[in-house]
Amino acid sequence: MQESANAIPDSKLTVTCPSCGNTATVPCAFAGHSVRCKRCKCSFEIKPAPIVTETPVVACDSIMPAERSSSAPLRYSCDPTIFAAGRGHPEFPCLSRLYSPGGRVPCIDFSEWLGDRVIAGDADAIVDFKWRVVEANPGVGVGTDTFRRHWQESAKSVLRYPLERHLRSHAPEAFVELRVALLTVLIHESFGGFIMASDAPRYVATIMLPHELEVLDIESLIKRANVFIRMMRKDTPFWEDFPLFKADALLPWNIPRVATVLEFCQTLRKLPHGSRCHFMDAVSRADTRAASGAQALEQATSYATRKRGLDAEESANRIVNSGLSVRSNDPKGLLRRWTVKELHELLTAEELEFKKSWSKDRLISVAIEQCPSVVTESMRDKYISCLCPTFEPAVQWAHAEIEATIPFFQVWLGFAFEQDN
Repeated sequence: MQESANAIPDSKLTVTCPSCGNTATVPCAFAGHSVRCKRCKCSFEIKPAPIVTETPVVACDSIMPAERSSSAPLRYSCDPTIFAAGRGHPEFPCLSRLYSPGGRVPCIDFSEWLGDRVIAGDADAIVDFKWRVVEANPGVGVGTDTFRRHWQESAKSVLRYPLERHLRSHAPEAFVELRVALLTVLIHESFGGFIMASDAPRYVATIMLPHELEVLDIESLIKRANVFIRMMRKDTPFWEDFPLFKADALLPWNIPRVATVLEFCQTLRKLPHGSRCHFMDAVSRADTRAASGAQALEQATSYATRKRGLDAEESANRIVNSGLSVRSNDPKGLLRRWTVKELHELLTAEELEFKKSWSKDRLISVAIEQCPSVVTESMRDKYISCLCPTFEPAVQWAHAEIEATIPFFQVWLGFAFEQDN
């Protein structure tokens, strides 16, 4: 059997059963000994962890595109652990403390740091970051050295890909942001047909919302996408309802020349990627956790946003400071996010009378009327906020625009990169 992943420093090895493919974590001291798989009972020998050696990276000048000439100033150290500022996992400083390292969830939003590295043409730092966020779970089936080379190549493919092949933009920063979004997507997904059914196209569409892009020559990509869908429909029920793509539906998209929409897009461009998705989570009508009215903004995020890196409190602060959301003194926004059980516990602790059959709204009214100081204390240090009324029309446009651009990114993420393979 060949070891499937890197050794966790000074403690554990991740191994794969050669019979059933089951993975497990064992102490490094087990290397060289035989173990039995808990799933299929097959016995096999654990091989020592391979020594990780650095794989040479292609020189930056040979892979970085025209965005390197962007006039945006560099703001951060090339070391991603310095940017993480100690907020990460004790063994994996770029990964979240809240999730298993195997989940590849960055501890914070690295999009601004990655933007700096793209502008600087610093492929070495980008590859180092990519490995740091996947090293606890690089995959199964081959050794660490092979996986490291795989992740290096995936990062370099994004850095050297000619975005102008299918897109046109008059703003270099738009391509910087798109390249950063692609690097972030690759933490969890791989380019290819299956990515069309993932949340990656929506993520990229949300990130690119404030930028004007023109679509160029994608007929060949659409043909490949439709061939893939027809093939999948033969054996997989999920794909039976997946629509085929039409070229005339993937038209150029433009930002309306409306003052509030232009201001909205300008404000979004100042936010890092995670905060853009965080804001759209909070205002999305499809997100049942983001009810209309005031809400605890740091709680109004989806896992699809958090898995790409987010400090929710920091992000909430940036969204409120941007003016997209405004603070609210209405405690109902916070209490609506509590469960009925939590409301029962609050009223019981305050020795207030209530019936378990009461509706949630009635329980909230009792709490606000009879223990206002406790409710106020619960709101402390939380960003109870609601959408700034000025931007309500712009947000309606944003919802429609994201839905309109998702099909393009489904096709493009799925099949554009195949042209270089």
